[in-house]
Amino acid sequence: MFHGPEKAPATRPDIGLFPGSHPSTTNHLHCNTTPAGCIHYVSRAFNTSAPFAANMFSLLCHLFLLGFSLVAAMPNKPTVVIVPGSWQLPIVWDEFRSVLEGAGHEAHHVALPSIGGTTLPLTGLPEDVAAVRDVLNPLVAQGKEIVLLCHSSGGIVGSNAVEGFDVAARQAAGKLGGVVRIVYLAAFMLPQGQSLIGLLGGQPLPWMVIGVSSIPFPPHVQLDPGLLTPSQEDRVSGDPALFPEVGFNDLPAEEQTRWAQEATYTSLALFTAPSPYEPWANGIPGAFIFTTLDNALPYPLQQGMAAQLGPDFRNATLESGHCPFLSMPQQLLAALEQVTC
Repeated sequence: MFHGPEKAPATRPDIGLFPGSHPSTTNHLHCNTTPAGCIHYVSRAFNTSAPFAANMFSLLCHLFLLGFSLVAAMPNKPTVVIVPGSWQLPIVWDEFRSVLEGAGHEAHHVALPSIGGTTLPLTGLPEDVAAVRDVLNPLVAQGKEIVLLCHSSGGIVGSNAVEGFDVAARQAAGKLGGVVRIVYLAAFMLPQGQSLIGLLGGQPLPWMVIGVSSIPFPPHVQLDPGLLTPSQEDRVSGDPALFPEVGFNDLPAEEQTRWAQEATYTSLALFTAPSPYEPWANGIPGAFIFTTLDNALPYPLQQGMAAQLGPDFRNATLESGHCPFLSMPQQLLAALEQVTC
Protein backbone atom coordinates (compact mmCIF):
# COMPACT_ATOMS: atom_id res chain seq x y z
CA MET A 1 0.00 0.00 0.00
CA PHE A 2 1.29 3.46 -0.93
CA HIS A 3 1.72 5.82 2.04
CA GLY A 4 3.33 8.75 0.33
CA PRO A 5 6.89 9.97 0.63
CA GLU A 6 8.78 8.95 3.78
CA LYS A 7 9.30 11.84 6.16
CA ALA A 8 12.73 12.69 7.45
CA PRO A 9 13.17 12.00 11.16
CA ALA A 10 12.62 14.98 13.40
CA THR A 11 15.78 16.49 14.75
CA ARG A 12 16.45 17.24 18.40
CA PRO A 13 19.21 19.53 19.54
CA ASP A 14 19.95 17.33 22.56
CA ILE A 15 20.65 14.17 20.54
CA GLY A 16 24.05 13.37 19.14
CA LEU A 17 25.89 16.10 21.02
CA PHE A 18 28.34 13.84 22.84
CA PRO A 19 30.58 11.04 21.65
CA GLY A 20 28.86 7.72 21.84
CA SER A 21 25.36 9.19 22.12
CA HIS A 22 22.54 8.64 19.64
CA PRO A 23 23.75 8.95 16.01
CA SER A 24 23.40 12.48 14.77
CA THR A 25 20.67 13.41 12.34
CA THR A 26 20.38 16.24 9.86
CA ASN A 27 22.79 19.12 10.56
CA HIS A 28 24.23 17.37 13.71
CA LEU A 29 27.79 16.44 14.47
CA HIS A 30 28.77 12.83 14.70
CA CYS A 31 31.99 11.19 15.83
CA ASN A 32 33.27 7.86 16.88
CA THR A 33 34.47 7.24 20.43
CA THR A 34 38.18 6.74 19.68
CA PRO A 35 40.56 9.44 21.02
CA ALA A 36 41.09 10.74 17.47
CA GLY A 37 37.35 10.86 16.88
CA CYS A 38 36.78 12.71 20.12
CA ILE A 39 39.47 15.28 19.31
CA HIS A 40 37.94 15.78 15.88
CA TYR A 41 34.53 16.24 17.48
CA VAL A 42 35.80 18.77 20.06
CA SER A 43 37.54 20.70 17.28
CA ARG A 44 34.34 20.95 15.20
CA ALA A 45 31.95 21.47 18.12
CA PHE A 46 33.88 24.39 19.60
CA ASN A 47 35.33 25.69 16.32
CA THR A 48 38.91 25.29 17.55
CA SER A 49 42.09 24.00 16.01
CA ALA A 50 42.90 20.32 16.22
CA PRO A 51 46.02 20.88 18.42
CA PHE A 52 43.99 22.93 20.90
CA ALA A 53 41.26 20.28 20.91
CA ALA A 54 43.87 17.59 21.48
CA ASN A 55 45.28 19.47 24.49
CA MET A 56 41.80 20.03 25.83
CA PHE A 57 40.92 16.36 25.47
CA SER A 58 44.19 15.32 27.14
CA LEU A 59 43.56 17.66 30.07
CA LEU A 60 40.07 16.31 30.57
CA CYS A 61 41.39 12.75 30.54
CA HIS A 62 44.05 13.58 33.11
CA LEU A 63 41.53 15.29 35.37
CA PHE A 64 39.24 12.27 35.15
CA LEU A 65 42.08 9.89 35.98
CA LEU A 66 43.25 12.09 38.84
CA GLY A 67 39.77 12.19 40.36
CA PHE A 68 39.41 8.44 39.98
CA SER A 69 42.78 7.80 41.62
CA LEU A 70 41.97 10.09 44.54
CA VAL A 71 38.72 8.27 45.19
CA ALA A 72 40.45 4.91 44.90
CA ALA A 73 43.19 6.04 47.28
CA MET A 74 40.78 7.13 49.99
CA PRO A 75 40.97 4.59 52.83
CA ASN A 76 37.79 2.68 53.53
CA LYS A 77 36.58 3.41 57.04
CA PRO A 78 36.22 0.35 59.23
CA THR A 79 32.89 -1.16 60.04
CA VAL A 80 31.93 -0.54 63.67
CA VAL A 81 30.24 -3.31 65.65
CA ILE A 82 28.79 -2.10 68.95
CA VAL A 83 28.71 -4.45 71.92
CA PRO A 84 26.46 -2.72 74.49
CA GLY A 85 26.66 -2.71 78.25
CA SER A 86 24.16 -4.07 80.72
CA TRP A 87 20.53 -2.95 80.97
CA GLN A 88 20.47 -0.81 77.83
CA LEU A 89 18.27 -1.65 74.86
CA PRO A 90 19.25 -0.83 71.25
CA ILE A 91 17.37 2.48 71.22
CA VAL A 92 20.08 4.17 73.30
CA TRP A 93 22.56 3.64 70.47
CA ASP A 94 20.34 4.82 67.61
CA GLU A 95 21.67 8.38 67.47
CA PHE A 96 25.31 7.33 67.62
CA ARG A 97 24.78 4.73 64.92
CA SER A 98 23.43 7.52 62.71
CA VAL A 99 26.49 9.63 63.53
CA LEU A 100 28.77 6.75 62.56
CA GLU A 101 26.96 6.17 59.29
CA GLY A 102 27.01 9.88 58.51
CA ALA A 103 30.78 9.80 58.93
CA GLY A 104 31.14 6.93 56.46
CA HIS A 105 31.20 3.94 58.83
CA GLU A 106 28.99 0.94 58.43
CA ALA A 107 27.56 0.35 61.93
CA HIS A 108 25.96 -2.64 63.63
CA HIS A 109 24.52 -3.04 67.12
CA VAL A 110 24.53 -6.47 68.75
CA ALA A 111 21.37 -7.38 70.64
CA LEU A 112 22.69 -9.36 73.60
CA PRO A 113 20.34 -12.07 74.91
CA SER A 114 21.40 -11.44 78.51
CA ILE A 115 19.74 -8.00 78.37
CA GLY A 116 16.00 -8.15 79.05
CA GLY A 117 15.84 -11.85 78.26
CA THR A 118 12.39 -13.44 78.31
CA THR A 119 13.39 -17.11 78.26
CA LEU A 120 14.14 -18.88 81.53
CA PRO A 121 16.69 -19.69 82.70
CA LEU A 122 18.25 -16.39 81.68
CA THR A 123 21.33 -16.70 79.51
CA GLY A 124 24.83 -15.46 80.25
CA LEU A 125 28.27 -14.89 78.78
CA PRO A 126 28.44 -17.81 76.30
CA GLU A 127 25.18 -16.81 74.63
CA ASP A 128 26.24 -13.15 74.44
CA VAL A 129 29.54 -14.16 72.87
CA ALA A 130 27.65 -16.25 70.31
CA ALA A 131 25.42 -13.27 69.48
CA VAL A 132 28.45 -11.08 68.74
CA ARG A 133 30.01 -13.76 66.57
CA ASP A 134 26.76 -14.13 64.66
CA VAL A 135 27.13 -10.47 63.68
CA LEU A 136 30.86 -10.73 62.95
CA ASN A 137 30.67 -13.85 60.77
CA PRO A 138 28.93 -12.38 57.70
CA LEU A 139 31.02 -9.19 57.93
CA VAL A 140 34.39 -10.92 57.95
CA ALA A 141 33.15 -13.27 55.22
CA GLN A 142 32.86 -10.14 53.06
CA GLY A 143 36.45 -9.22 53.94
CA LYS A 144 35.44 -6.20 56.02
CA GLU A 145 37.79 -4.66 58.56
CA ILE A 146 36.00 -4.18 61.86
CA VAL A 147 36.37 -2.10 64.99
CA LEU A 148 34.66 -3.75 67.95
CA LEU A 149 33.33 -0.96 70.19
CA CYS A 150 32.55 -2.36 73.63
CA HIS A 151 30.76 -0.37 76.32
CA SER A 152 30.73 -1.13 80.05
CA SER A 153 30.04 -4.86 80.65
CA GLY A 154 30.14 -5.26 76.88
CA GLY A 155 33.91 -5.25 77.33
CA ILE A 156 33.68 -8.72 78.86
CA VAL A 157 31.55 -10.01 76.00
CA GLY A 158 33.63 -8.41 73.24
CA SER A 159 36.91 -9.61 74.75
CA ASN A 160 35.77 -13.21 74.47
CA ALA A 161 33.93 -12.88 71.16
CA VAL A 162 36.97 -11.53 69.31
CA GLU A 163 39.05 -14.67 69.68
CA GLY A 164 39.85 -15.99 66.20
CA PHE A 165 38.22 -13.02 64.49
CA ASP A 166 41.18 -10.65 64.61
CA VAL A 167 42.93 -9.70 61.38
CA ALA A 168 46.17 -11.50 62.27
CA ALA A 169 44.43 -14.79 63.00
CA ARG A 170 42.44 -14.58 59.78
CA GLN A 171 45.50 -13.68 57.71
CA ALA A 172 47.32 -16.68 59.16
CA ALA A 173 44.41 -18.79 57.93
CA GLY A 174 44.60 -17.20 54.48
CA LYS A 175 41.44 -15.14 54.96
CA LEU A 176 40.65 -11.47 54.45
CA GLY A 177 39.05 -9.04 56.86
CA GLY A 178 38.64 -9.29 60.59
CA VAL A 179 38.69 -7.22 63.74
CA VAL A 180 41.46 -4.64 63.49
CA ARG A 181 41.00 -3.27 67.00
CA ILE A 182 38.85 -3.72 70.06
CA VAL A 183 37.95 -0.40 71.67
CA TYR A 184 36.87 -0.32 75.30
CA LEU A 185 34.51 2.57 76.01
CA ALA A 186 34.41 2.93 79.81
CA ALA A 187 34.36 -0.86 79.69
CA PHE A 188 35.32 -3.76 81.89
CA MET A 189 38.53 -5.60 81.03
CA LEU A 190 38.67 -8.74 83.14
CA PRO A 191 41.81 -10.77 83.77
CA GLN A 192 41.47 -14.37 82.71
CA GLY A 193 39.42 -16.32 85.27
CA GLN A 194 37.96 -13.21 86.91
CA SER A 195 34.25 -12.36 86.91
CA LEU A 196 32.60 -8.97 86.96
CA ILE A 197 31.10 -9.53 90.40
CA GLY A 198 34.48 -10.81 91.58
CA LEU A 199 36.17 -7.65 90.36
CA LEU A 200 33.66 -5.69 92.41
CA GLY A 201 34.69 -7.58 95.54
CA GLY A 202 31.98 -10.22 95.40
CA GLN A 203 29.17 -7.76 96.02
CA PRO A 204 27.08 -5.60 93.68
CA LEU A 205 27.61 -1.87 93.80
CA PRO A 206 25.22 0.09 96.03
CA TRP A 207 23.13 1.25 93.08
CA MET A 208 22.69 -2.27 91.69
CA VAL A 209 19.67 -4.38 92.57
CA ILE A 210 19.76 -8.18 92.44
CA GLY A 211 16.47 -10.06 92.48
CA VAL A 212 13.14 -10.11 90.72
CA SER A 213 11.04 -8.34 93.32
CA SER A 214 12.70 -4.93 92.95
CA ILE A 215 12.87 -4.86 89.16
CA PRO A 216 10.33 -2.79 87.21
CA PHE A 217 9.79 -4.81 84.06
CA PRO A 218 9.67 -2.65 80.91
CA PRO A 219 6.60 -2.83 78.67
CA HIS A 220 8.24 -5.13 76.09
CA VAL A 221 8.81 -7.89 78.65
CA GLN A 222 5.97 -10.40 78.90
CA LEU A 223 6.83 -13.15 81.36
CA ASP A 224 4.52 -15.65 82.98
CA PRO A 225 4.15 -14.39 86.57
CA GLY A 226 3.91 -17.98 87.71
CA LEU A 227 7.52 -18.51 86.66
CA LEU A 228 8.83 -15.72 88.88
CA THR A 229 9.13 -15.43 92.62
CA PRO A 230 10.96 -12.84 94.73
CA SER A 231 13.45 -15.53 95.71
CA GLN A 232 14.67 -15.93 92.13
CA GLU A 233 17.69 -13.66 92.19
CA ASP A 234 18.64 -14.29 88.59
CA ARG A 235 18.98 -10.73 87.27
CA VAL A 236 20.53 -7.36 88.01
CA SER A 237 19.10 -3.91 87.42
CA GLY A 238 19.76 -0.34 88.44
CA ASP A 239 18.07 1.09 91.51
CA PRO A 240 15.38 3.40 90.05
CA ALA A 241 16.16 6.03 92.69
CA LEU A 242 19.89 6.12 91.88
CA PHE A 243 20.25 4.95 88.31
CA PRO A 244 19.48 8.26 86.54
CA GLU A 245 22.34 10.05 88.30
CA VAL A 246 24.67 7.06 88.10
CA GLY A 247 24.27 6.30 84.41
CA PHE A 248 23.33 9.63 82.88
CA ASN A 249 24.71 12.33 85.19
CA ASP A 250 25.91 14.57 82.33
CA LEU A 251 22.46 14.78 80.75
CA PRO A 252 19.60 17.14 81.63
CA ALA A 253 17.28 15.83 84.33
CA GLU A 254 14.44 14.99 81.94
CA GLU A 255 16.79 12.95 79.74
CA GLN A 256 18.23 11.18 82.78
CA THR A 257 14.71 10.10 83.67
CA ARG A 258 13.89 9.06 80.13
CA TRP A 259 16.92 6.85 79.61
CA ALA A 260 16.66 5.31 83.07
CA GLN A 261 13.10 4.32 82.22
CA GLU A 262 14.27 2.82 78.91
CA ALA A 263 16.63 0.49 80.78
CA THR A 264 15.83 -3.09 81.68
CA TYR A 265 17.60 -5.87 83.59
CA THR A 266 20.59 -8.06 82.77
CA SER A 267 21.07 -11.70 83.65
CA LEU A 268 23.06 -12.25 86.84
CA ALA A 269 24.80 -15.08 85.00
CA LEU A 270 26.75 -12.49 82.98
CA PHE A 271 28.04 -10.93 86.21
CA THR A 272 29.15 -14.20 87.77
CA ALA A 273 30.79 -15.88 84.76
CA PRO A 274 34.60 -15.98 84.78
CA SER A 275 36.14 -14.49 81.64
CA PRO A 276 38.28 -17.09 79.83
CA TYR A 277 40.16 -14.88 77.33
CA GLU A 278 42.38 -11.79 77.32
CA PRO A 279 42.69 -10.37 73.80
CA TRP A 280 45.37 -7.87 74.86
CA ALA A 281 47.55 -10.77 76.01
CA ASN A 282 47.13 -12.53 72.67
CA GLY A 283 48.34 -9.84 70.28
CA ILE A 284 44.95 -8.30 69.46
CA PRO A 285 45.25 -4.49 69.28
CA GLY A 286 43.19 -2.61 71.83
CA ALA A 287 42.37 0.95 72.82
CA PHE A 288 40.49 2.66 75.63
CA ILE A 289 38.18 5.68 75.69
CA PHE A 290 38.02 7.11 79.20
CA THR A 291 35.00 8.93 80.65
CA THR A 292 36.21 11.15 83.48
CA LEU A 293 32.83 12.11 84.99
CA ASP A 294 31.60 8.53 85.12
CA ASN A 295 29.52 7.62 88.18
CA ALA A 296 28.94 4.02 87.05
CA LEU A 297 32.53 2.97 86.31
CA PRO A 298 34.78 5.51 88.05
CA TYR A 299 37.72 6.94 86.13
CA PRO A 300 40.43 5.45 88.40
CA LEU A 301 38.96 1.97 87.92
CA GLN A 302 38.98 2.53 84.16
CA GLN A 303 42.64 3.54 84.32
CA GLY A 304 43.56 0.46 86.32
CA MET A 305 41.93 -1.91 83.84
CA ALA A 306 43.26 -0.07 80.78
CA ALA A 307 46.82 -0.50 82.07
CA GLN A 308 46.56 -4.12 80.93
CA LEU A 309 46.87 -2.85 77.35
CA GLY A 310 50.52 -1.95 77.93
CA PRO A 311 52.51 1.26 78.32
CA ASP A 312 51.80 2.83 74.94
CA PHE A 313 48.20 1.87 74.22
CA ARG A 314 45.97 4.12 72.17
CA ASN A 315 43.51 6.11 74.22
CA ALA A 316 41.24 9.13 74.25
CA THR A 317 39.52 10.95 77.09
CA LEU A 318 36.05 12.45 77.24
CA GLU A 319 34.77 14.66 80.03
CA SER A 320 31.51 12.77 80.13
CA GLY A 321 29.42 10.44 82.18
CA HIS A 322 29.05 6.74 81.48
CA CYS A 323 27.12 7.14 78.22
CA PRO A 324 28.81 9.65 75.89
CA PHE A 325 26.93 8.13 72.94
CA LEU A 326 23.93 9.93 74.43
CA SER A 327 25.49 13.09 75.83
CA MET A 328 28.20 13.88 73.24
CA PRO A 329 27.94 11.62 70.17
CA GLN A 330 30.07 13.84 67.92
CA GLN A 331 32.90 13.98 70.44
CA LEU A 332 32.67 10.22 70.86
CA LEU A 333 32.99 9.81 67.09
CA ALA A 334 36.12 11.96 67.13
CA ALA A 335 37.57 9.93 70.01
CA LEU A 336 36.79 6.64 68.27
CA GLU A 337 38.43 7.76 65.04
CA GLN A 338 41.41 9.08 67.00
CA VAL A 339 42.16 5.68 68.52
CA THR A 340 41.43 3.68 65.37
CA CYS A 341 43.08 5.75 62.62
